[in-house]
Amino acid sequence: MKVFGACTDRMDPSTSYIEPNNLQSIKLNNGPGFEVGAATIGGSLNFTLKEPEVNAAKMLEGYAGTGFESNATAKQILGGIQYSRKRIAFTANAIYKKAENYTPGGNKNDLRNSFSNWTKEKGFSVDENARVRFSQYEKWNAGFGLKLLLNENNTLLSNLIIDRANNIGYPALTMDVAFANAGIASVNYKYFKANRKVQSIESSLYFNRVNHAMDDTKRPAEQIIMHMDMPGYSWTAGHFTKTSIQLPHQNLQFKIENYLNRWHAEMTMYGSSGAMFMLTIPDAQRWVTGLDVADKIHLNNVMSLVAGTRLEVNLSSVFSDAGKNQLTGIYSGNPNRNNFLWNAYLQGIFDLSQQWQATLKFAKASRPATLKELYSVYLLNRVDDHEYIGNPSLENEAALNFDASVNYKSAGVVASVKGFSYLFKNYIAGTVVPGVTPTMGATGVKQYSNISGARISGGEAFLQINPFRDISVSSVNTYQSGIDNNKNHLPMISPFHSTNKIEWAPGDNWNVFAESVYAAAQNNVSPFYGEKPTPAFNVMNAGFVKAFQLPKQRIVASLTGLNIFNQYYYEHTDVIKLPRQGMNFVVHITIYF
Repeated sequence: MKVFGACTDRMDPSTSYIEPNNLQSIKLNNGPGFEVGAATIGGSLNFTLKEPEVNAAKMLEGYAGTGFESNATAKQILGGIQYSRKRIAFTANAIYKKAENYTPGGNKNDLRNSFSNWTKEKGFSVDENARVRFSQYEKWNAGFGLKLLLNENNTLLSNLIIDRANNIGYPALTMDVAFANAGIASVNYKYFKANRKVQSIESSLYFNRVNHAMDDTKRPAEQIIMHMDMPGYSWTAGHFTKTSIQLPHQNLQFKIENYLNRWHAEMTMYGSSGAMFMLTIPDAQRWVTGLDVADKIHLNNVMSLVAGTRLEVNLSSVFSDAGKNQLTGIYSGNPNRNNFLWNAYLQGIFDLSQQWQATLKFAKASRPATLKELYSVYLLNRVDDHEYIGNPSLENEAALNFDASVNYKSAGVVASVKGFSYLFKNYIAGTVVPGVTPTMGATGVKQYSNISGARISGGEAFLQINPFRDISVSSVNTYQSGIDNNKNHLPMISPFHSTNKIEWAPGDNWNVFAESVYAAAQNNVSPFYGEKPTPAFNVMNAGFVKAFQLPKQRIVASLTGLNIFNQYYYEHTDVIKLPRQGMNFVVHITIYF
């Protein structure tokens, strides 16, 4: 299903409403593809929920655990159960988490002495114990699944996730979050029979709603120019049906989907002369109908081809009179948008030997402007301190995608090298609107606009070796760069990263590791996008996991030390260069029964 956050400042990406104990797996899809499920350029993340297991070996099983983090005094309690019979199974899982303000790396006295400069230059502050103010949070999450086996080939599956968070601090922004709540539900039908041409049919109905409210009531009075309330909600309803057809040397996949997303966000400012109300997302909606087709052809023992396309009709509009009236203040034309988009890709997979495989992929990709890019009204971007307004005249962003990879796997070595390049047309970015005065606190106003072209290129190299039976050494290295047609370096481009790890696993019950996480300095920045350079950093982590096997239970305990040398650091993509946590010891204990 599709899930969209409700916050205009991106405080609540859809991933914030799920927890690891809800999930079976996470899959990254690069560029256009059958499993991406949208007209997109970069790709998508697929989060697969845990499914109940019908006719499991144990009728009742589960787990319970607790965790503690020394930094921010973070606590968590979690648990889950599964009840399984011959034709029915039920699962439930839940987690509760709470954290206080965290302490960044570096010397505490230096942090205290820099308090006034940080407040002025960085936009955040520390308390008397050198903890970052307004970095606390509290939340709970519960997930439920019910599976019915209708017969050998047909199943029904329903899922429900309830997520509730409150008192969430955002030290990099000017406001916190009073609450962020979500309800996510689906009903799914599956048919599968391996020896038929029509191998599988899957159909799903889903609905989700997200409520979110920004809050500045806990900020010091001297930091509040004007008190504001900023609530918002987003809901999405849709369905999809997909099928897989197996032919000789060929597998065909089809998927058709429809969904509607509605988004409302508002702001009330309380000034000395009274309150002023404004819709920041003026009741925007998007109706999407999409068709995905993919064909995997097995040509011979060496080569396979995957070809596919995505056809999408995309209707965007403002659904209320209040929203239309609000939008006329910045746009005089018809705000409704009717787009037809198509993405296509061709991938070659070459099994050169039992150890070597290569892939080559070409794609024509496009994406529509988001509802925020089309319809937003005076939203502050903390990266460049400009307020942004939407532009219903935006063209679809498009790109030509190229990527290639070579993979090697043997008994003691796993290695891969990958390179990619995206060549953009009508790249969407904010450009300064001259002569327009921002509402307050911002340095200017930008409107989303199309830039004629841009390029993002990069690569990744992975190596894992096993020099001894119980020891594994791995290295993941990534690099990318981006530039637009005006020679401006693109924003939010991470520099060279290298994660190097050594693990020792003497048997099934022990695992010990140490790792280094290094990021180079990022000096390829442009004032046009409001970015500043970022220094390099190197952070060390280490830990172990120990399992204890009892007659009827299994206990797993872990201790992890993060940033064990207490480095002061931040990533280039961190808003206002907010420092990350300093030294942190994390303890988890889980019992499985």
